[in-house]
Amino acid sequence: MVGLLRTGKPAFPAALMAPEYDGVRAELDKAMVPVLEPIAAGKRPEAAAVDRLGAATKKAKDATAPKQKDLPVGEASELNKFYTTLDSLVRVGKDAGTTGLFPQRWASVGATVAELVRHMDKYKLTFAPASPGDEDVYYSLHRGLVGYYAALSQAKK
Repeated sequence: MVGLLRTGKPAFPAALMAPEYDGVRAELDKAMVPVLEPIAAGKRPEAAAVDRLGAATKKAKDATAPKQKDLPVGEASELNKFYTTLDSLVRVGKDAGTTGLFPQRWASVGATVAELVRHMDKYKLTFAPASPGDEDVYYSLHRGLVGYYAALSQAKK
């Protein structure tokens, strides 16, 4: 979801790129923008916009369900991951406690490990397993966390 918030535009999975899903993509795109923009700005989106995104996501799932079982495993997984991201966006949009979850300045400058740890603690966030192909991101994060831990250990001495 963070990638979606950073870019502000969805990367539609290959399974949704068929011409028969042009309307579905257009509807999802239209429903996402009013939810993405406020969340990316650290604000809460309007409830009606979140509901429209939820309805558009359900409609897209229903439209692709008959053909999803015939997709290659990789494409089906990519489609499921996309829908999971949209469902997460709807949950974040509905939860008043997540306002400010994505600090606007992180979109341009990133965060130090210390900022990340404080932010994760504040919102009770945890890391999920890395998706195949995304392992390098976790290795980089691990190196940063080890460096942060080492710096804290030296500060205590």
